[in-house]
Amino acid sequence: MYHGPGNGADVNGIFAKLGQGNTPWVLGYNEPDFDVGHGGVAASPQQAYDAWGNDLFRFSDRGARLVCPGVSSYDTDRSQFTGGPSGLTWLRQFASIGGNRPEQFRCDAQALHWYGDASLGSGADQARLFIDYVSRAHGTVNDIFHRDMDLWITEFAPEPKENPDVMADFLQVAMPWLDAQPYVARYSPFKAEFMLDGNRNLNAAGNVFIFGHR
Repeated sequence: MYHGPGNGADVNGIFAKLGQGNTPWVLGYNEPDFDVGHGGVAASPQQAYDAWGNDLFRFSDRGARLVCPGVSSYDTDRSQFTGGPSGLTWLRQFASIGGNRPEQFRCDAQALHWYGDASLGSGADQARLFIDYVSRAHGTVNDIFHRDMDLWITEFAPEPKENPDVMADFLQVAMPWLDAQPYVARYSPFKAEFMLDGNRNLNAAGNVFIFGHR
């Protein structure tokens, strides 16, 4: 991943991985719609658009395929985190600057993030909300770029995500659905450490993720 606009510190590491011949993809910015304190890079759609070519095209010129910026599921015109747009609203503004043409970004996939809320119910309940979001996001992303785009769900989890039983219940509902969607090309729950117990063995969530059952 090239973490944020102008983050030249990532360049040598990415080129080294490309040079090894086993890294066919480079992901773009991580949560430009969130502030740094919450894991994002706090870039406006215009800032990200202006930097994208200089930051990412050097990798596609070396044969890598690109993934457009990973945005949160917090979809609004005015975020409490940055004061600007977030989620798919941020993505729509980013793409519209250049006329919503996917070729201008050289992207072959779109990254999405999603986190649940314990107040919304059990792990299984949150999984159904997650499924609804990904379904809607797929249509929105295709509308934004005027083409079918693969989705990479590169961060997702119910809350409390550190509870292995909640995560296991969530994954038992979410994973079969994700595996059945042809447009979901990659997915990665957040995060691997929450699937291990104190002795670094698989917990209930880890067993569901690896084996499909507790």
